[in-house]
Amino acid sequence: MSSKLILIDGNNLIHRAYHALPPLSNSAGQPTNAVYGFVQMVLPLLEAEQPEQVAVAFDGPGPTFRHEMTDTYKATRKETEVELRAQMDLAREVVDALGLAWLEVSGVEADDLIGTLAVRGREHDREVLIVSGDRDMVQLIQPGIAVMAPLKGMSDVKVYDAAAVREQYGVGPELIADLKALAGDPSDNIQGIAGVGPVGAAKLLQEFGGVTELYDHLDQVKQESLRRKLETGRESALLGRQLARIVTDVPVEITDEQMAWRGPDAAAARRLFARLEFGDLLERTGHWGHDWEGDVRLADEAALAELCRRAREVEHLTLAPAVGPKGERALALCADPARAWLWPLPEAPAEPTAAQGLFDEEQPGLPECLREVLEDAALPKWGARLKEASRALWDAPATLAGYDFDAEIADYLLAPQRPDHSVMLLAAAELGWWVPQKDADLPGDLPVWQVRPAVEAMAVERLRGVLLEQLDRQEVLSVFAEVEMPLVGVLAEMERTGIAVDVPRLQHLDAQLQGDLERMVAEVHALAGCEFNLDSPKQVGEVLFGKLALPGGKKTKTGWSTSAAVLDELAPEHEVVARILSYRELAKLRSTYVAGLLRELAQRTQRVHTTLEQTVTATGRLSSRGPNLQNIPIKTEAGREIRGCFIADPGNVLIKADYSQIELRLLAHFCGDENLVTAFRQSEDVHRRTGAMIFDTAPEQVTAEMRRAAKTVNFAVLYGMGSLALSKELGIPRSQAQEFIDHYFRSLASVKTFMEGTVQQARGQGYVTTLLGRRRPMPELHSPDRQVAAYAERAAANTPLQGSAADIVKVAMVQAAKVLAEQFPQARLLLQVHDELVLEAPRTQAPQVAALVREVMEQVVALDVPLTVEVAWGQNWRDVE
Repeated sequence: MSSKLILIDGNNLIHRAYHALPPLSNSAGQPTNAVYGFVQMVLPLLEAEQPEQVAVAFDGPGPTFRHEMTDTYKATRKETEVELRAQMDLAREVVDALGLAWLEVSGVEADDLIGTLAVRGREHDREVLIVSGDRDMVQLIQPGIAVMAPLKGMSDVKVYDAAAVREQYGVGPELIADLKALAGDPSDNIQGIAGVGPVGAAKLLQEFGGVTELYDHLDQVKQESLRRKLETGRESALLGRQLARIVTDVPVEITDEQMAWRGPDAAAARRLFARLEFGDLLERTGHWGHDWEGDVRLADEAALAELCRRAREVEHLTLAPAVGPKGERALALCADPARAWLWPLPEAPAEPTAAQGLFDEEQPGLPECLREVLEDAALPKWGARLKEASRALWDAPATLAGYDFDAEIADYLLAPQRPDHSVMLLAAAELGWWVPQKDADLPGDLPVWQVRPAVEAMAVERLRGVLLEQLDRQEVLSVFAEVEMPLVGVLAEMERTGIAVDVPRLQHLDAQLQGDLERMVAEVHALAGCEFNLDSPKQVGEVLFGKLALPGGKKTKTGWSTSAAVLDELAPEHEVVARILSYRELAKLRSTYVAGLLRELAQRTQRVHTTLEQTVTATGRLSSRGPNLQNIPIKTEAGREIRGCFIADPGNVLIKADYSQIELRLLAHFCGDENLVTAFRQSEDVHRRTGAMIFDTAPEQVTAEMRRAAKTVNFAVLYGMGSLALSKELGIPRSQAQEFIDHYFRSLASVKTFMEGTVQQARGQGYVTTLLGRRRPMPELHSPDRQVAAYAERAAANTPLQGSAADIVKVAMVQAAKVLAEQFPQARLLLQVHDELVLEAPRTQAPQVAALVREVMEQVVALDVPLTVEVAWGQNWRDVE
């Protein structure tokens, strides 16, 4: 039985992938769309064909013999795009990782390499399959050689044999070069015969044979005008045939053994896919076999006792949380890189939410030896998602202590712009390890949901030193050790504490909002003159732009666009549009923050236990989910009423401590502008002072409306808002908005100098730094897409302000938690919302707790201007506004 040889036209497939996919890049700014598409074509091909031999051919550097024949060859081709050129070396890395041979020869095109190997393969009785979208390749077809042309990836292909070639082109494979010689080929700048197209050329070749035979019998061409054209173009045709004909005798130094395919190099592929952030491709490597180093087992009590003894011996315990598809929970534990143990935890109830499992005292507890090491603050804990592991212990019940090293937080500091900081991705990038997320054939009897975190724990044992070295090299080790890791324990305790909810009030508000929504629906129906579903974008579009024929409609594949941007443009002109927008806002508020809070309420505690994420935002700010308590609107009555549903326990109050204008104060510190610095040092109203500048009047003449506009301008400058956005925000002409911005920068020239200098420095060094040394890489500054680069410039200018504010708030949380534990142990941190901390404390201690927290927050860092914190307290969150 003959073996199969696949020959892949590397350049062609990479070009096709590049132009078929939208621009893609990894978080480092490296273009990846061509490489991603190439892999998506090659992997299914290999899996389906299972060839014995494979070779990928690339165009060699330098001019070819065809260029020596004529300087017009391929002269009309556009220069290869920079983003595509940058991916050619990556493509070779991919080929290596897939275990494929590749070749290129200086001065030789990939077509000729493939032609040579195809003929040689047939001589050795191999079935040859050429994979290319280049129609030149079909001239190589003969018995035992076929061409597969991808149409849409590898999900839609066409396989050519001699019959298929004759059907499509009108001539057999042996005459394809002759066809191009007569009809020309614009892609290669082969001129052909003027006035002779593919159909006419095919007819001539069917009658006379090849180009040589045609010119030997030129007098037999009956049509005189055609005969003259052929005569005139004789040299062009003969040259064209030489240019179009694929050479099959190139000296190629590659052996059959080198082309033998034994499957991918799994570890190399995983490292590469992780670096390029091809998560779906990494998951496909799961069936390539496991290659992590170490042993994963379920622990019995004897093994657990030995593990705890070992943890004290090596002075650390590494752990990762494991959660099964039905809510099953376990801890992966290890104290050396060679073995991880699984210990099951009490299962969370399935209905209606996992939050109902909080603090279940009836659950069986942990073995005492494990509890002791977990709660020992002097024993360092390493791992992945340590805060999540702490949360898994709530019902044990046990309290994790000694947070020392979290690999995901380390990776977040190293690459905050990367969307995925999972240890599994780190293990793939650094060690070539991968455990799929779904069921797969794994060694032993343990399911994937247990094996994956166990492998992560073993990976942390190996990666900790590497990550600490990288943190040190990038000069962010102090941020990791002094800000982020101390914060983990603070956040874990805040999540466990939660915040109480006035359920009857929330339920009453839910009913009230439902009634408001029903009235709004009736009003919209009356204005539109018909009934329709306001929650259906399709129906809304049909009514607004179909029935009512409002201007500005934009059709998409699924119907009229009713995005917020489209409706915002129409809202000032049409009441029905404004009402629909109001309905959407209220409906979202109800579903997200009223019904959503009721869903997330923990029945045993009657509190909401949000998750505070450290590794999400590129600026360093915390984010909140399950539910998100940071985006409850404060400017609307409904939003304020929702805040009123968050309450203190009986005998307690909620305390709010809020940094005043922290980003503007940081701006004054960084730019050193005398006006700003003086205003803050003298406790002036900085918005009033700005109003006096942009309206060219005395501060005492600044009205409330002028101050509001000035406040908007101040924050517009902070966030790089342009004149168009500012004009919409203030409801003024764009020209006036631009005047405000220009006047601002004329009056505060050092602000503009600071911002432009920050952007320029970021462009040179590749990142922006906050006050405490946090880095935010900015690869988008070099994007050829002007819109992307402009956004990056605004982000670069703002990051020292927003990122430094985030750092200050985090340090304040750590220090506040420490002093409260020492002086007021009954006071507890509950929430962090942007520049605001929310605490709960006994009513009798409120003045002292508020004063202490304000003192801590105001002394976190020393700036050229004072940090000011406003404090207030009340029975609910609304009362403290």
